[in-house]
Amino acid sequence: MSGNRLTIAAALAVTSLVLFDGWALWQWDAARQQLDWEHAELATADRLANSIRTLRRSPEKLEPNARSADSLAKLVEGAAQQVGLSTDRIVHVAPSEPRRVGNTPYLEQTTAVELRNVTLKQVVDVTQAVSRTAPRLMVPTISVRMPPAESNSPDRNELWNVELTLTGHLYEPKMPASP
Repeated sequence: MSGNRLTIAAALAVTSLVLFDGWALWQWDAARQQLDWEHAELATADRLANSIRTLRRSPEKLEPNARSADSLAKLVEGAAQQVGLSTDRIVHVAPSEPRRVGNTPYLEQTTAVELRNVTLKQVVDVTQAVSRTAPRLMVPTISVRMPPAESNSPDRNELWNVELTLTGHLYEPKMPASP
């Protein structure tokens, strides 16, 4: 009987050791898989951090003459000519002074453009030509008004007076105050 007890105790000890080894192996495998996943996440985070550092060192800048009224007028006139719109339809191109966007190193410059007696297709074509020539300029607002009655007659296309806004962003870090 004591031999049976000893055998049962030995069997229980061996079973316990096998179960413990199985549990330890399962835990080790789960921890290894978690470590592999965390290494992949770390590599992804490192790539993103390097991208952010690169972007911070080299922010996109517009060309220096992008703010001048002359260059903006030439841009709009060139876009009009590209789509076959006579430049005499351009009433004015009036850029505003750039203003800082919140507490960032960026300035926003808006430019008011007024067109007279144009079709809606011409407006769309001009804005697309501007976007192709200067992809960083956006057209956030377009205002369409009916011109005086004599401009629209039954035998002509419907013509409109249009005011649109071009908006661009410039990178210009704030200069630190002098001591």
